[in-house]
Amino acid sequence: LAMLSVGPTPLAAGIAGTTMATYAGVYTPMKVRSPYNTHIGAISGALPTLLGFSAALGTGLAASPWAAPAAWLFTMQVLWQMPHFYALAWIHRADYQRGGYSMFPLTDKTGLETAAMCKPYLVALCALPVAASSAGIASWMLPVGCALPSAVWWRALKRFEEQPSIGTCRRFFLGSLSYLLATLALFTAYARAEPVDGATSAEPAWRVSLASRLAELCPHEQLKTDLFGLLGSSCPFGERGQQRSSPPPPAPA
Repeated sequence: LAMLSVGPTPLAAGIAGTTMATYAGVYTPMKVRSPYNTHIGAISGALPTLLGFSAALGTGLAASPWAAPAAWLFTMQVLWQMPHFYALAWIHRADYQRGGYSMFPLTDKTGLETAAMCKPYLVALCALPVAASSAGIASWMLPVGCALPSAVWWRALKRFEEQPSIGTCRRFFLGSLSYLLATLALFTAYARAEPVDGATSAEPAWRVSLASRLAELCPHEQLKTDLFGLLGSSCPFGERGQQRSSPPPPAPA
């Protein structure tokens, strides 16, 4: 904490301290006392997503154009951890019970209750990319890209729900890992931050370069070309990437 205080920012140290306090002081004791420990653990486990933002932006994070993307990422991480750890607890429920842990899936003998508990979180996670694009903090390519990992994870849940077993639950658990990796990669590529105070860009140069390259591969841009510009505004990300990559107009004589 001292290194974070004198190194990146005091805010980063505060978030790190809160993470450790909630994990060691609240979540860990609750493991053997209340099944709601997972909810506290999800918050503690998602706080590090804010750590990088705070280290880069400091106390100006709240007023930064990156505040909304940071909040979205934190929310996604909180929601994701619930079905992830519910599945893990059901698979190893005998070990959890021997250790004296208290979790909702431990009393579920069939797996149906665990599947039912996981479903609302997957519904919310499927809606999050659309919400991000609607709020203007990500391109509409985010929900397009997230459709596949979401469908794969949802299919694994349906298999677990229809045929509850250690095998189907394990596939559901592994599906959570592939979903998280894919969503993080897609959000890295398609997140947006609008410039403020007359700045030309609120994003680092590497993201500007990545946006330009991905715009060239965007299927919406290909459709626009094929249909002679009829879909010129169909792809927010591609249009944005083209605007960034196009040279500025010549100065008047």
